[in-house]
Amino acid sequence: MCRTKEFFAFLQLLALTGICCAAPFLNSSAEAEFFGLIHPNATLEVIAESDRNLFAHEAPVWIPGTDDLFFVSNRLDGENKTVSGHSDVPVHIQMAKINLNTRRVENVYPKPEILLPNGAVRISEDEILVCSQGLGAVGGSLVRLNVRTLESTTLLNSFNGEPFNSLNDLVYSSVYRGFFFTDPPYGADQGFRNASRLPPSLYFYSPSKNSVKVLNTEMVKPNGVALSLDSRTLYVSESGYLIDGILVNHSVPRVIYKFDITVGTDGRTDERTDGRTDERTDGRTDGRTDGRTDKRTDGRTDGWTDGRTYGWTDGRTDGRTVGRTDGLPEVTKRSVFADLNANYADGLKLDDRGNVWAGVGDGVNVYAPDGRMLGKIATGSGVTNIAFIPDGLIMLAESKNFQTSQCYRKGI
Repeated sequence: MCRTKEFFAFLQLLALTGICCAAPFLNSSAEAEFFGLIHPNATLEVIAESDRNLFAHEAPVWIPGTDDLFFVSNRLDGENKTVSGHSDVPVHIQMAKINLNTRRVENVYPKPEILLPNGAVRISEDEILVCSQGLGAVGGSLVRLNVRTLESTTLLNSFNGEPFNSLNDLVYSSVYRGFFFTDPPYGADQGFRNASRLPPSLYFYSPSKNSVKVLNTEMVKPNGVALSLDSRTLYVSESGYLIDGILVNHSVPRVIYKFDITVGTDGRTDERTDGRTDERTDGRTDGRTDGRTDKRTDGRTDGWTDGRTYGWTDGRTDGRTVGRTDGLPEVTKRSVFADLNANYADGLKLDDRGNVWAGVGDGVNVYAPDGRMLGKIATGSGVTNIAFIPDGLIMLAESKNFQTSQCYRKGI
């Protein structure tokens, strides 16, 4: 069996059955908006559960071709009992999958083993990318897993030669063709990883450029991460208030942050090394077709990816090199998107209207793009992460898997 804190599944994005709680759908002042997402009579159904351990904790990824949902447990000891806090015994995390048609749950065993997997995202029909938290002296890493053969390949395991802390969650951007991911110090905090010299950080990884870039080091424990529909806003949950998973640091806010995203150092302008814009001496612009691709108006490439001189549209060169940025995204203007007060947020997902769905200490909160709370799915226990499926939503709640029906939105 798999392990997590309670694994909830929405079949039709936001329609719960009242099996687990008397009133699972709680709206705020935005009743019409909320029940435009979830039917008022929706039901919440337990599709898998364990009375032995926290088998459904993180990494929910739905595979369309097989209708399987992959996920991972919380930390377990050698007898597959849940480990809380520090422990001197060997620990592992069990990866599993549930077929949403048959409801059959079975363990899966990647080859080589993925050390303490946590967040994950689907990257192709047969592959997912998994955040490994590392173990002992081995730092966290991004690991590609073929869900059919179960063969795993490590893609990234360090930044500037230093091993990561314990990678937690990630999201893919088709605009930037790479992954935003978080790296909090949970491993050292909970006693299963040596301390890293890297600070808790938010990163971006570009597979095509084989490059990783640190974006922010100002959060205590960056956790769940989600991306807006236009890839201009990044959402990150802060879980630094937790110490050792049990104690509470009241000086750290319980919030979901949002960041503006730009490209390179200024994002979108093509600045020369002397700081001037790339305008021709006759006042005309350089004539890029859309401001982002390296295409000249005559269809040829402009050729400045490696610092070579810029070719004007009439074939002349300006004789000087240009200061193109690295093309990787940056995040700026951090602000509080949602204040959880005495609650907390973990995994984050967006629907196709740009609403933010957050696994929280008593269920799932739903926020409009402007930060207004639209409503809550009250599960009666904490939800660590969620996943949209074509007709619903899956919620992981450590010891149970839930599924709901009659949902009106799709995930992205």
